[in-house]
Amino acid sequence: NTFDGTIPVDMYKAYNIETINLSENLLQGPIYPPDVLPRLMELRELLLGENCFFGELPIAILDTMPKLNVLNLSFSSSCKSKKFWPSKCDKIKENVLCCGEFEEKICSKNYTATGENEEREIIPMGLWGNLPPEYIKFSYMKELDLSFNSFNGTIPIEFGKFGKQGIDIKLEGNSGLTGMAALNICREAADVFDVTKKENVCPKERNIIAEVFENLYLNENDWVKDATNLQNEHHCTWKYITCEDERIQKIIINSRSLSGTISPSIGRLKNLEVLHLLDNQIVGEIPEEIGQATNLRQISIAHNRIQGTVPNSIANLTKLELFQLHGNRLTGTVPAEITNERYKESSYTSDCGYPTLSNVSLVCNNCTICCNSDDECTPRKKDLGIRFYLTGASVILPFLLACLPKLCFFFRPDEEVTVEDLLNKIGLRSIYIFGLSKNRS
Repeated sequence: NTFDGTIPVDMYKAYNIETINLSENLLQGPIYPPDVLPRLMELRELLLGENCFFGELPIAILDTMPKLNVLNLSFSSSCKSKKFWPSKCDKIKENVLCCGEFEEKICSKNYTATGENEEREIIPMGLWGNLPPEYIKFSYMKELDLSFNSFNGTIPIEFGKFGKQGIDIKLEGNSGLTGMAALNICREAADVFDVTKKENVCPKERNIIAEVFENLYLNENDWVKDATNLQNEHHCTWKYITCEDERIQKIIINSRSLSGTISPSIGRLKNLEVLHLLDNQIVGEIPEEIGQATNLRQISIAHNRIQGTVPNSIANLTKLELFQLHGNRLTGTVPAEITNERYKESSYTSDCGYPTLSNVSLVCNNCTICCNSDDECTPRKKDLGIRFYLTGASVILPFLLACLPKLCFFFRPDEEVTVEDLLNKIGLRSIYIFGLSKNRS
């Protein structure tokens, strides 16, 4: 059978009852009348789902049903609209229109009225109002089903504590719950709610960038300035972030004394193009996962305390135009796949100079600039040229010096200079004799 009307008042006086199941009927009215105070102190399960109840969620239920672990108040799609003459209707608070009397009474914020003397059509909309943050006090709660009602606002930030209870909360179908959930809910209690899987409720990028900032030890006041007010705001409003089409494009946090590490989650920011963490105190290693952020064009992590090697995955960043690594403690060899063809003279730098901060110097054959621990940086091409000329000069100069006396012979014909005289001057063990020898084989 299908029951309609309201719940009998006497049912709320069953002190020792543990389960009430009136699901899948057409019961209506408030969960219980305002002049009735239930005494269901032993009640564990209140199953009123798939009915036509209306009104706000009662807060007093906390004191009258303290042991509840299952509460189902989902709204039924079978509830039908009704028409009433204006004389049978009264408008109450919050633009709610109530029509009818006794068991026929129905209230809704969704109604139509085309004229003063025409019937009002009341369209059932279920329970409404904000979700009461006080419900977090249901310490035994395991299932809370409020789906397909008309709740509005956002999920209370206090509901994040439900994450520790392993509770299952259903809010699907509440079109008024349009606000973004608090960051703490999306990070710590996302598995609790069915709606947190939606991008407009819990943006994935917001969780990712929160983890990145947290790992860097960025002061929380610098990115979620107020735990109460800005917990529900979009991450593109945070400092140090530039977004395009609500996707993170740039992260620039220079000279902020960051002392944490670069999170592997950085690779999950698929639209990230610019990562500047210059002049901080970042430790740890460059995560391998950074190679998954394939839209990166600029990486500047110079002047930190980063150790380890440069991961091979950097070679996947084919759009990279700026790669500054100098001023760290990196070792090993920078992957040869990172060529300098697309880099400008000062855009591909590392600590491949000497002296170095590490025990083993960094090898970077394709870098455009090599720096050392004295903050001296030399363009790679010029450096190679200087080394070539110095090496050549160190070989040729001795021969020139050794041959100089013989050359002077042509300008001083009055004095005869012999090979023996020169050998006596420079010694037989000198390498300069190769400049004088007739047989150099």
